[in-house]
Amino acid sequence: MDLRRGSQATVNRVVSFPSSHAKSVTTIAEIAQVTTISANGDTHVGNLIACRRQYPPRQNPPP
Repeated sequence: MDLRRGSQATVNRVVSFPSSHAKSVTTIAEIAQVTTISANGDTHVGNLIACRRQYPPRQNPPP
């Protein structure tokens, strides 16, 4: 039973770690930086995604 409690405590700490160290991304420049990293360093794609995030999604996209 002690092993279960110890492992559960470890799981709880590991799960809470990312949210406690997260940084909010609010500006277009910060979003572009994150999307560029996600696009394997392609700044053009990163900037396109960041610019697109400025606009609300379409309600009825074309087919």
